[in-house]
Amino acid sequence: ITATAYSNGSVNIPRVTGDIAITATATLIVYQITTAFTHATGDNQTTEITHGSSYQTTLAPDTGYEVTSVTVTMGGTDITATAYSNGSVNIPRVTGDIAITATATLINNTLGSGKLGTMHLGTRNVNT
Repeated sequence: ITATAYSNGSVNIPRVTGDIAITATATLIVYQITTAFTHATGDNQTTEITHGSSYQTTLAPDTGYEVTSVTVTMGGTDITATAYSNGSVNIPRVTGDIAITATATLINNTLGSGKLGTMHLGTRNVNT
């Protein structure tokens, strides 16, 4: 009866002539999480996640760096605009493999825009 009653996830028995026992087996769908961080880290080290679960990580730049570029994809689709904000990646319902890329660049240590004054350098004779 299996071959004739089951099709595309549905069971259809047109005429029942006795007891019916239906057994189903389900397998969890597991997705991969990959990260590529340059001068940054994420606080969630998970590398696998099940379908429908939520995922969250907070990105932090290395000392002296600032995060300047983040891309988040799920199932091959760029979801950065909805999943990344203010240093956090938040995906409420995972439906595919996740890839997170973050790049931090060295902070430019300038003195700012204040007046520093003028320094005059002269010459000095040294007798030997």
